[in-house]
Amino acid sequence: MEHALLWKLEFIFVLYSLLHSGNTQDAELTIEPKWSTFYIGESVIFKCDMKEGREEEWTYTFNRSDWTAFSKVRHQHLLLTSLHEYHSGVYQCCGHRKSSDSTKCSNRVSIHVSDRFRSTLTAGTTTVSVGDRVTLSCSVEKSAGWKYEWFRRTSHTSESRINDGENGNIKVSQGGIYRCRGFRGEPMIYSDNSDEVTININFSNKVSVIQKPSWSEMFRGETITLTCEVQGGEGVQWEYEWRTSQSQTFRTNRKDWTFTASISGDYSCKSRSTHDSYSATQWSEAVRLTFTDRPRSTLTAGTTTVSVGDRVTLSCSVEKSAGWKYEWFRRTSHTSESRINDGENGNIRVSQGGIYRCRGFRGEPMIYSDKSDEVTINITFSNKVSVIQKPSWSEMFRGETITLTCEVQGGEGVQWEYEWRTSQSQTFRTNRKDWTFTASISGDYSCKSRSTHDSYSATQWSEAVRLSFSAHKPKAELKISKSPAGGRVNLNCSVKPSSSGWSFFWFRGEKPSKPLTTQDAVFLSNGQISVSQGGVYRCRGGRGEPVYHTEFSHLVSVVAEAVLRVSPRWLSPGSSVTLSCEVEHESAGWSFYWYKAVPDLSHKSASYSYELLPASSNGTADNSYIIHGQTHTAGYVCRAGRGEPHVSTLYSQPDFVWSGDLHPSASLSVSPD
Repeated sequence: MEHALLWKLEFIFVLYSLLHSGNTQDAELTIEPKWSTFYIGESVIFKCDMKEGREEEWTYTFNRSDWTAFSKVRHQHLLLTSLHEYHSGVYQCCGHRKSSDSTKCSNRVSIHVSDRFRSTLTAGTTTVSVGDRVTLSCSVEKSAGWKYEWFRRTSHTSESRINDGENGNIKVSQGGIYRCRGFRGEPMIYSDNSDEVTININFSNKVSVIQKPSWSEMFRGETITLTCEVQGGEGVQWEYEWRTSQSQTFRTNRKDWTFTASISGDYSCKSRSTHDSYSATQWSEAVRLTFTDRPRSTLTAGTTTVSVGDRVTLSCSVEKSAGWKYEWFRRTSHTSESRINDGENGNIRVSQGGIYRCRGFRGEPMIYSDKSDEVTINITFSNKVSVIQKPSWSEMFRGETITLTCEVQGGEGVQWEYEWRTSQSQTFRTNRKDWTFTASISGDYSCKSRSTHDSYSATQWSEAVRLSFSAHKPKAELKISKSPAGGRVNLNCSVKPSSSGWSFFWFRGEKPSKPLTTQDAVFLSNGQISVSQGGVYRCRGGRGEPVYHTEFSHLVSVVAEAVLRVSPRWLSPGSSVTLSCEVEHESAGWSFYWYKAVPDLSHKSASYSYELLPASSNGTADNSYIIHGQTHTAGYVCRAGRGEPHVSTLYSQPDFVWSGDLHPSASLSVSPD
């Protein structure tokens, strides 16, 4: 028990010592020199002052950035030489008293070691007048304790040190190239040299630029001389500096600068003594020079199209200048350009088609303008041209094949070539009068013709033929109707939207492979057939060469024929007649429709029209139908239908009820039962 208590007391004592020793701040850490920024290679001395006791009573620990850099040091001074970047950080020292377990730690001191330190030279101005001075300032950024050295050179002399003290500011009155550097410490350490600063001294002499020749307008390629004139300064040996339109500068020992005109802009000069290249005059006022391209001839024509036998006047000129004579040239698409021997006037008259241009010339030695743009002269034939469309359907569809023919009235014996203009105003030429293409873009189409021996002599354009091509592919439409012949139905095929020139193709089955033939159906007309066989039918139209087909029609179902039975067949006075309707291969779901067969006297063959019996318009669910009070001979038919969409059987064959009374007078009452 006593040992445990003693252990706890020792633990509390140690913990108390550690807590209080870490927080003691009355020790002091200082550095010499007292700079915050050092450079690689310099030295620093740390001093750890405990503020009590003698130095030898303590051992010292120096920490950097919270880790121990130097421990068990016997002296309060720590010298770090040849500093490097890794010496940067926050330093703290702690003293450990040898006679006790007490520890005291100092304040924290931060130093930064930089690998670069460079002097900076600034000037109040870089240009001053003769007799004035300019202040130059040298500094090393973010550090103290520096002294400075100053240097000067020129473009002709090497750099030398100026004996003007060690201050950071000096005043100079001599032109030249200056720089500086700093130094400090023991041993001495130097900063890098500053950038160079050029100081120029201005003369008061006025300078002007004289242009020769002094024309207000000059052309690129001509020769021009500029002279740099200095007022006063006789006896001074000058050199000259020119500033071009692009702000580029160059120096020369000659006051005259002769060059080939090229770039318009401002030109100026200044002069300087050859003995002091940094003492110069101000820049002269700029002379603005404008250089234009070599002049160009302009060719104009009264008209570019004339009739056979007429002439057209061509005029050549060079803008805003005089004294020009002219040369004329002609070529074709098949021949090279040659000069026309038609004098040197500015106007000529021509009757021949072709491509013309001109140029001017004047002076001695002779100078030529650029050639004019080309002008094409066309000669027009009087022959009338028209476009013929084949096929001539009023409406066509994209994907169909069409042929346009360019017909020339007259001109027999002439070998023509043809030029077509499309709906997009594009043109092309061909040796064939017929142009066959696939319909795609609606619009106006026209043509003209020209002789193959003179491609610049042509007819006028024909009147345009407007072609309209529908973007939507047409679709066939199939309808079913009754046939005068019993046991058959008629199928009628047409094209929507309605248009001409179609032939029709018929198919039976869900996936037809071959069109129907006369063995499969009775072809009544183009677009109508009669069938007696049940099944699924559809059709489509086709026209043109190669054949262009419509979309298939919808499917139409034709089912087997209904069978009608009449009972009784011979009437008895006052008796009823029962009609019974059956469907081959009978199945459920049928509705039945009842009709009276009326002879159609307009046909030579036996045919009937059908009149729907009362109460039968919506069909009956029962397959029998009773007629009361029948007194005379009559024929009847039936058919059945079901489903959605509605599918109908063929009409039954007519069946009759017979009466011996040729002049009946009966009333009809119907009971569908």
